[in-house]
Amino acid sequence: MPYMLLIVVFFALAVFVISFVRIYNNKLKIRKSEAFLKSVLATTDNIVNYYEPIFKSPEEIMDFKIIYANFRNGNWLSNM
Repeated sequence: MPYMLLIVVFFALAVFVISFVRIYNNKLKIRKSEAFLKSVLATTDNIVNYYEPIFKSPEEIMDFKIIYANFRNGNWLSNM
């Protein structure tokens, strides 16, 4: 009986370690993708905005909120 318990404990530990390694690798991939996207947005010559709607009711959009605007917005607006 103690051997069976030892086998179950090692199996659970192996599952934990494998899951942790997979989660850590996914986190590294996300960070790498995020850094790439930040560099693209910082160096593009185009204006990039991201808006989220503000709802008046579930079916009616009242306005939009700016979530992200890259640096080129300031350059464009200052030339006006």
